[in-house]
Amino acid sequence: IYILEVEMFFMVMLYAQPPLCFYEYLINNFKFRNIYIISVDDRNPVIKKLLDEFPQIIFHNNSFENDLSLLVNAYNLVGSVSSFLQIIILINNNLKKYFEYDIYRLSEKISHLHHDIYEYPRNFTIYKMKPSQNYRNKMFEWTNSFEQRSLMIDEKCAYNFTIIEPNV
Repeated sequence: IYILEVEMFFMVMLYAQPPLCFYEYLINNFKFRNIYIISVDDRNPVIKKLLDEFPQIIFHNNSFENDLSLLVNAYNLVGSVSSFLQIIILINNNLKKYFEYDIYRLSEKISHLHHDIYEYPRNFTIYKMKPSQNYRNKMFEWTNSFEQRSLMIDEKCAYNFTIIEPNV
């Protein structure tokens, strides 16, 4: 599993990220062989918690070339809000499962980031978790506040996945 976090300047400026419970559920229930977090730093509070809770996670903030190689060869991807991720999904021919936390899907706020991966010809399954209304309301306008960072850690997920099968 490769967890891609957007660069911190995106987080600070505009985009909320999935809560800890989303990642915990995936790690505990899908039993991935190797788990990598790829991020430019560990300022996202969820990263630190995941590294403490799951010592088997490999935290990667390597060179762009190495990170890109890991991502385009991954069988499973867990996405955060990122335009870079859309490119990875398009060029990764190994992808079997893509997991997303649906904070902004179909929102005008980030329509420029979400080329519709649901419509692309694809041979991978999408697992989409819907956030609680409280999480969506408090996180939608990202300000990087203490309350928002705390909610990323304290949110309780409903584990209500929508599974979208391959369309090729």
